[in-house]
Amino acid sequence: TAADEALDSMKKDEDILAMGVSKLKDETFNKFWQRWQTHRINKKIPQKMIFSEKSKYYQTFTKSKYTQAKVLIGMTPATIDIFGDDKTLILNYGDSPSCILIYDKNTAQSFRQFFKQLWKMAK
Repeated sequence: TAADEALDSMKKDEDILAMGVSKLKDETFNKFWQRWQTHRINKKIPQKMIFSEKSKYYQTFTKSKYTQAKVLIGMTPATIDIFGDDKTLILNYGDSPSCILIYDKNTAQSFRQFFKQLWKMAK
């Protein structure tokens, strides 16, 4: 998957920033991300996550190693993940699920700055 490709290409000193994370999608996707987190943790890649709501799904991630999580209620219907300094993954879990993996430093840096501002507002 695009998420595996992005994770596998990361260097040891890089991190992942995720915003718009929500349990409100098909359970198949939630299970995928829980399994995927195990792979990320085994690689010792740190991650900060901004969830759109508090839930058991949120609590699962708050207990994970190398993970920090906050909530910003109703943030966005799409999820955006920034991998390191040059990869951005945009996920839409609507009626026709889709994802786009962008390899571009400027795009990743723009979303990274946006994430930092949201992180300050999240609780």
